[in-house]
Amino acid sequence: MANMNLSTERKAEAESFGSSGLLWLLFFLIVTALLYAGIVTYKKVTVSSIEKITAQYAQEKESIVNGSNVVKVLDFQYRIDTSKELLTKEKNIADDFVELEKDMITPGVYVSSYTYDQVAGTIELECATENYNDVARQILSFKKSPYFSNVTAGESERDLEKNKIMFTVNLTLNKKATPAER
Repeated sequence: MANMNLSTERKAEAESFGSSGLLWLLFFLIVTALLYAGIVTYKKVTVSSIEKITAQYAQEKESIVNGSNVVKVLDFQYRIDTSKELLTKEKNIADDFVELEKDMITPGVYVSSYTYDQVAGTIELECATENYNDVARQILSFKKSPYFSNVTAGESERDLEKNKIMFTVNLTLNKKATPAER
């Protein structure tokens, strides 16, 4: 029978495991050191960015409070408040524009001024065209519209510089007729 010496094999396995274990330990130590260095660098960059943003915020806040931007901020706030007020009103002015567009049948007529009176429920238009026939056709078109209960022609005058006839029309909104009913 052959003589087997098991102790030498175990010694070889222990030595090979010891050297590979040392390599693994060294590898994890290097990876850990690199991760730590990356975290420290990231922290420095992040702190620096936060300080820059904080300084910029303080500078912008100072310019708003003490600078000429106060007028812009107040104007913007006024516009927001006015927009909110217009949105809460029950009358949608966009519907009026849709109806006016439908009733503008004469190609030579265009609207140069629009005024809406919410209390009276009227629209005052100032229109321009090249001849009086277009004026008459346009007023007749507004009178035929069920969206307007009353149409009153205003003054007209000839603008010699532009070679146009400027005329006004007062339109009273029909409270019963809505764009959805047409």
